[in-house]
Amino acid sequence: MLYLDEEWHRRGGDEGDEDIPAGLWVPEKDWKGWKTRGIGLSYRDMWDRDRVVTRAELEKLASLSPGSRELYLSVLGQDLGSIQRDSLFYSNWIEQLKRSPNDATADAVFDAMDQLNFASVQREATTGGPPKSQSPRPFNKMLNWLLGLLVKVGKIILKVADALIAMMSEKGVDLSVSIGAFPPSFGVDVSTTLFKQEHSTAWAMPGR
Repeated sequence: MLYLDEEWHRRGGDEGDEDIPAGLWVPEKDWKGWKTRGIGLSYRDMWDRDRVVTRAELEKLASLSPGSRELYLSVLGQDLGSIQRDSLFYSNWIEQLKRSPNDATADAVFDAMDQLNFASVQREATTGGPPKSQSPRPFNKMLNWLLGLLVKVGKIILKVADALIAMMSEKGVDLSVSIGAFPPSFGVDVSTTLFKQEHSTAWAMPGR
């Protein structure tokens, strides 16, 4: 989804209603899973909140104990998978609108998002949700809204990259991160030192 520009009263059905504060990242799907895996990880807000992260904070992330680092890396990887999934959906719908630039297509895109129960279409246009239907929904407004969602994806991916580099730097691993523009995506190049014996647990999953 995106970083919330303002507080959102989310209607959660069986999970109950919830007031989600402004600045927090909300995925399109599995909000419960996103929240649950972040419990107890105080440094996670370096990427799941829209705020400035200081060098001192990144240094704290770099100095985590091995066990804590493994836990953070596991959660960061799951978060990144969720973020890039949303990015691919947005990009595909943008391409659909480009191929068929009319208001009927905008309505079809909205209907597809609604059928998937995406969080972003549950919000009103005045609070960051999709443009209202005007029989049909305006094509240009729908396209610009989706492009705005992609911009938010790019922002959180940059934060994820900073966090990953910080955590791996303490392991003595040379890490190069590449960020794709459209769709926003994340790639990693690592040095061969990662595969030496002293770094063999750098990517270990908790409990393995």
